[in-house]
Amino acid sequence: MPTVARLVCSSMVRRVVFIRRRILAHADEGTQGDGVHVHRILTFVSATRSRPSASRRLARVRRVAAVSSVIGCLPLRILVVEDNEPLLRSLDNGLREAGFAVDTCRDGQSALRTASAQAYDALILDLMLPELDGMTVLRTLRAQGCQTHVLILTARDQLDERIAGLDAGADDYLVKPFAFRELLARVRALVRREYGTKGRVLRVDDLEVDTVTRRVTRGGQQLSLTAREYALLEYLVVRRGAVVTRAELHDHLYDFVSEPISNVVNVHVSALRKKLREAGGRPLLHTRRGQGYTLDVQP
Repeated sequence: MPTVARLVCSSMVRRVVFIRRRILAHADEGTQGDGVHVHRILTFVSATRSRPSASRRLARVRRVAAVSSVIGCLPLRILVVEDNEPLLRSLDNGLREAGFAVDTCRDGQSALRTASAQAYDALILDLMLPELDGMTVLRTLRAQGCQTHVLILTARDQLDERIAGLDAGADDYLVKPFAFRELLARVRALVRREYGTKGRVLRVDDLEVDTVTRRVTRGGQQLSLTAREYALLEYLVVRRGAVVTRAELHDHLYDFVSEPISNVVNVHVSALRKKLREAGGRPLLHTRRGQGYTLDVQP
């Protein structure tokens, strides 16, 4: 078997093993809505049947690996729907460099399938799409009960069009051409709204996390975290007090083209807990056996 094909086959085997573990994990945890999670996983399995060629798949994995070597594990997950290929690549690269996990779609039908099968922290949606227009995608998602925050990114700039998009269920509306820095600021605002936070600095006891500069301090002492550790900490802080399962962390820290390792969450939780403990103060990061992790001050 050629080298490229061997690598891709190995990658797919690891993916199947990971999906099987996810299904079993949901069954073991006994959480509500297991049927929905299993349906989402199986939907993704069926989608993988029409993969790109081996060489294109390998090239994409290499690009992701190159980005991951710089920014590591990604904290929050975004779906970008855009039919203009150069703009889609630019958005994909820019959002990854800003620290987001990114999935992309180029037409309305695939966007609807993907957004229905996977939970996202935010969705960037063009309106003029092939197969199914963006407004129909938005209305259908809202009719299905999808609560993901949606930012419409379009060349349609008339007042009536902006009003129609917001009334259809969009949370924000940005007209092309646009400044990428403004897009990032709007996406960050949507994510803060998603998790009920307003300021850029998140606080838990004496721990402070600046979500713009990614500076973390505890008791005034700056912590030196890897990109993976920061991503994990930021997500646990925005979910303060909630029990977050390993499967949920995988959902938010990885996109479809990443290759998660089965115990990567355990490894980085352990490293993060050690650094928090060494900085002093009360224990903040706790393990709930058989359930997941929680970050908060406990009596």
